[in-house]
Amino acid sequence: PAAPAAAPAAASPHLVGGGPSLLLLSTDAAPVASLLRAARDAPMAGRRRVEGELLSLCSNVLLPAASRRGGAASGAALDWRLALHCLCQTLHVFHHALGSDGAAQLQAVLRTLEQSCGPVLSSAGGGGGGGSASLTPEARGALGSLLGALYSTLERCDEAPLRSCLETLVKPCLLALHGAVDAMAAALQAGEPVPPRHSSRGRLWVHLGLLRWRLLLPPHPVDPAAKHLLRAQLGRAELREARLSGLAAALAQEARNGATCTPRSARLVEAERTV
Repeated sequence: PAAPAAAPAAASPHLVGGGPSLLLLSTDAAPVASLLRAARDAPMAGRRRVEGELLSLCSNVLLPAASRRGGAASGAALDWRLALHCLCQTLHVFHHALGSDGAAQLQAVLRTLEQSCGPVLSSAGGGGGGGSASLTPEARGALGSLLGALYSTLERCDEAPLRSCLETLVKPCLLALHGAVDAMAAALQAGEPVPPRHSSRGRLWVHLGLLRWRLLLPPHPVDPAAKHLLRAQLGRAELREARLSGLAAALAQEARNGATCTPRSARLVEAERTV
């Protein structure tokens, strides 16, 4: 008789999403490591704060096995949550450039945005039914005001890279998020299937990726492929400067007393050899 089929391996309790999800997880790896190092010697209150941040990150980045069995709909919901989390974390970095009052306002707005939009986005691509995830008409109207307050707060930021991206990249992200949440909340209230809004999600990720790329781009980037050529050019420039300095010193010394070799000229010759 044929051997019985091997039992399937036990499913992992969590599954990391692909595509932008993996990129987000890689960008959060360094902050997680920093939090863990800081919490090692921190008092208990500090450890509890770190624990809360890590749990929030875990709920946004890791996909539970129950959601994994939901198929493509759960994938859309997870990716929406990831996009919201990534947008809030990207903008939160600039709280230090807003002063104490502006920083507190930015943190409060971002916290409210995640708390109000997260449950709605978690229903993307699922069936209707309203429930606790839906937004009341008043809350849907307040969402526009909340995003407007977020944009107004960011306009007071002193960081030039962010200010240059507000109109072209940050605003499209907020508009895509607003439209998606509003459409999903309306479907939930009507008891209809919740649209996954794939096109809006794609626009959000594209603009968010460009925003993060622009913010991380150095003011004067050096192409790694051209660094050896640049180093050679700098070396030739230093060599030419050393030779000119040696020639000028030798001519000046010879005009002064006729000597052609002095301690200073010897040092310049040695510097030329070093270059």
